[in-house]
Amino acid sequence: MRSVQSLVLTMFLSLIVANHTAMAADACKRVNLLNRKWGQFPRQMPLYNQGSYGICYAYVATQMVDFWRETHGGRIGKMKMAQSTPAFAALLSRLTLIANLKKANQRLSTLAGGSIGFALWGIRDMGMCKANVIQESLDKFATQKGIDTNQFMMLLDKFFSEHRKNQSQMWGTGFVSESLRSLFGKPRPKGPDYEKLRQAMAPFLKGNEFTLFAHKVLKPCFDRRNIYLNSRKIPEYKFFALNEDPLSYQERIGKLLTKPNAQPLGISYCANVLTSSFADELRRKNNQVSIGPGCHLHSSMIVGQRTRRDKCQYLVRNTWGDKCKYAWPCLMRDGRAHGIWVAGKSLLRNINQIYYLPEGEAKAKPVSSIKKLIK
Repeated sequence: MRSVQSLVLTMFLSLIVANHTAMAADACKRVNLLNRKWGQFPRQMPLYNQGSYGICYAYVATQMVDFWRETHGGRIGKMKMAQSTPAFAALLSRLTLIANLKKANQRLSTLAGGSIGFALWGIRDMGMCKANVIQESLDKFATQKGIDTNQFMMLLDKFFSEHRKNQSQMWGTGFVSESLRSLFGKPRPKGPDYEKLRQAMAPFLKGNEFTLFAHKVLKPCFDRRNIYLNSRKIPEYKFFALNEDPLSYQERIGKLLTKPNAQPLGISYCANVLTSSFADELRRKNNQVSIGPGCHLHSSMIVGQRTRRDKCQYLVRNTWGDKCKYAWPCLMRDGRAHGIWVAGKSLLRNINQIYYLPEGEAKAKPVSSIKKLIK
């Protein structure tokens, strides 16, 4: 009788140990990169709202580069570091891709939809343009066309919004500043300035060539004197695809987030998971990932992790504004959502690729493919 009781007790204890081990495997060490840097200098990392523009990949690359600059001597004393502009990262991404296309006659006319990797490649190649140079370039274009510079950004945004409604191929801009975005709910003016803008954009409409437009307007940005020099020092990015059981990557992600001087992780994933905990839009087979037809492919960043009820959660930094409109709890500060705490299992099964910047600076610069293209 005692042997039977002993056996039952042993089995019971084994189940407890096994369950505790499984829960421990799902747990993760707490880290929040927002508290380390961005919380101290909130101007460096604003709460971006990309609107309807499909350049999420450029927003991610820009923030990864700015965070690297911040943690590698991007500031002078207590001065706040100047921000990079996502639209220019999108342009560099397109120019890099065009310059490296196997078929020279292929063109990419829109900035919408792209790769975090190509954006990081382009930034490392050319460097990020200074924000004031971008603003001056836009003002110059507006002045040349006789358009009120104070109205130019709203008019440009209205133009692109209307063009998207009338054309099958979407243009993506992302030039519009956060200060102007609050005005978008008001009726956008039409008048002589809007007609001037429409005429100025006519040559680019023929081939839906937004890349050509952006390159023409931002030509001063390709002058070495007008870039943030340390943005060219970023190391060559690395990435890995989640081809196998997604949960098997939890330890690797944890090591990247908790190492000294950790950097944000850029993720390419199905954003369906942000609004549904049941989302599962990726298919993994034979060490490959395929994207299901229902996947809303998007780019964001992982900037932290924590354990809740013995389960790992990831802090996702998104670019859809500052409202908590997700299926998950948000990291709230001053009534604004600074991040989304997404269940680790749910997020991992919807991630396609993860990008990161390793420690150190670039040791060798690649041969510039963009310089050859823009000459």
